[in-house]
Amino acid sequence: MTPRPEDYRAVVHPERRKTRVFLVAGTPPCIQLRDEAARPKGRDDHTALLGKLGPLQPPKRWVLAAILCPGETTDALVAWLREHDADAGRIMLVLHPDTDPVDALRAWYAAGLGDPVAIEARSLKALAKPLGQFVNDWIYVDAKGVGWPL
Repeated sequence: MTPRPEDYRAVVHPERRKTRVFLVAGTPPCIQLRDEAARPKGRDDHTALLGKLGPLQPPKRWVLAAILCPGETTDALVAWLREHDADAGRIMLVLHPDTDPVDALRAWYAAGLGDPVAIEARSLKALAKPLGQFVNDWIYVDAKGVGWPL
C-alpha cells in the first residue's frame, strides 16, 4: 500500500461527512453485503439498487461502490456515468467471487473507461478495509485539492 501523506488522518476525519458514499448492489447476497457496509460509520452513506441508479445525483464530493453478484454487469453504471458526466475513477467495483469478471466488466471496457478500481469480496471483513481506504483517499483528495492517486 502506498504510504499516505503525514496530514492524512487529520484531514480525512473531520471531512468524512462531506463526501457522499453511494453503495449499490442488485441481488442477494450482494444486497446484504451492501447493507452491512452502510452501517453507521460517521459517513454520508446512501444505498441503492444497481438497476435503479438514475435518481442518484452525484454531488461535488462523492464515491460509489458497486457490488456485483453473478449475472450482474456494469451496464447500469456506465449509463449512469454518461448521464451525469461523472468521473469513473470515483467508482470501486466489488466482485462477488462467483461473478464472471469478463461478463461483468464488458460494458465498462466497451465504454473505454480503462481499468477500474476493483476487488473481490464476499464478506464485510474482505470489503471493509479496501472500501474504507478508497473512500478516505477521495475524501483527502477532495479536501486538499490534490490529484489522484495520492
